[in-house]
Amino acid sequence: MEALHRIMIQRLHRLGLSEQSIPGFLRDVRNIRKNLHSVRMSELNERIRWLGWGDISLDDHTYQLIVANDQRANR
Repeated sequence: MEALHRIMIQRLHRLGLSEQSIPGFLRDVRNIRKNLHSVRMSELNERIRWLGWGDISLDDHTYQLIVANDQRANR
């Protein structure tokens, strides 16, 4: 597993996500990104809560790791 992916997973674990829930969470974050023209962290976190992820709040650094991993996967 490459370093960026490993760091992203570790940060998501620290937010309280289990190994099994991470793929669904990442899918929801990707879908939110597709539907927003510009992403403000407050709006992103509001939508995450609205989708039922509880008190999970992404910080900018973790969000950027998700974006970087998505870009790398789409090459």
